[in-house]
Amino acid sequence: MQNGEREGVIKSVKKILIVDDEKMIQQVFSDFFNHAGYEVTVASNGVECGLQLFEHEFDVILMDMMMPEMSGDKAIRYIKNSFSEKIRSMKIIIISSFINDEIREEFGQYKNIYFFEKPVKLLEVMKVIEER
Repeated sequence: MQNGEREGVIKSVKKILIVDDEKMIQQVFSDFFNHAGYEVTVASNGVECGLQLFEHEFDVILMDMMMPEMSGDKAIRYIKNSFSEKIRSMKIIIISSFINDEIREEFGQYKNIYFFEKPVKLLEVMKVIEER
């Protein structure tokens, strides 16, 4: 299998920011997406996410909701209100056990935000990442 190919999906190399406080999730997601040919950076909460966005460019963010210091919903609000249009329009994939109706209603209005509940099938997430 060549770099960038997996399960019949051919893609360009994309940079992913994984934002989750659970070390096991960080490791599993990082291993999966690195093996699939993505460049992966990890942040443990919304504060670290913001710092990474100031320092690096990403194509997509995988965001948990329940995290210390700054939760995922607060981080998304911060991104939508404080960053450039390029960053505000970046795909954000919420992957969490805590996606309630309020979160779906608030963030469902954005066409670049997607929802997956844990446990998640990472091949399904990868399909969303590769959609234009």
